[in-house]
Amino acid sequence: MNWSYIAGFTDGEGYILHKVYTTREYSKNNGKYYTTSRLRRRIVLTQSKKQNKVLYKIKEFLDENLKTNVRIYDRKDGNFQLMIIRDADVYETCKRIVGHSIVKKEKIVGVLRSYENPELLK
Repeated sequence: MNWSYIAGFTDGEGYILHKVYTTREYSKNNGKYYTTSRLRRRIVLTQSKKQNKVLYKIKEFLDENLKTNVRIYDRKDGNFQLMIIRDADVYETCKRIVGHSIVKKEKIVGVLRSYENPELLK
């Protein structure tokens, strides 16, 4: 297992979530509504139950190299999903796969820029 393999797997079987969510909330303190924005970044890899050994190998590699706890979820549609959620882990993974990625390279570069220059999001 290596970063090139993970980049290729992400290009083919994964997606990079990079989205600003806006919510409108009510403040009980002053009785007014206010809007908040939050950036959500995720790397999600999906594989069928028949081939889920690959996700567990990727998880093992990421746990060893990023010293994190990546999670695999058993979805109701018959697939497994590996999710990289923690910001530091998403950033480190993107840094390590950007040079190997082809299909999702622009998205990965956008994620890296959002970490390095948060003012771009405003």
